Amino acid sequence: FADHFEMVYTFEPDPVNFHCLVNNLPYNNVIKFQCCLGDDHRMVSMTTLPNEIGGFYVNPNYGTTPTLRIDDLALSHCDFIQLDVEGYQLFALMGAVNTIKKFKPVISVEFDWAFRYNVNVGDIKSFMANLGYEKVETYTTDHIYTYQNLSFSL
Repeated sequence: FADHFEMVYTFEPDPVNFHCLVNNLPYNNVIKFQCCLGDDHRMVSMTTLPNEIGGFYVNPNYGTTPTLRIDDLALSHCDFIQLDVEGYQLFALMGAVNTIKKFKPVISVEFDWAFRYNVNVGDIKSFMANLGYEKVETYTTDHIYTYQNLSFSL
């Protein structure tokens, strides 16, 4: 993404993975945050499955990892949002709603693991539709959405 976009913001809550991220992406146009994306500000803990490398997911119980909303960044532009947040997609989208409404970026989101948070795929699809988005493509496990101007005149 660093080769295709003017600025890239990336978020990684796990300290070891964040260290790897920092060392593997020495680009000036990649801004790195050690936190989770969500819909509010709080401290959470991270959980992983045994023998799962990189598959950390949010445990909403109190912990040492902060959450940040994409809207908190007050971006001057946003062309693309990709969410690979191990089931926390709906909450990350809720924390980006103002950014999404303002810039109407292409959004890539996984549906996997949402059940961890009592969210079903229909909840995510409805959220996207309510923002005026329509699924246009699937790439592996990612669902690609674009804003559709639903108003028209005859």
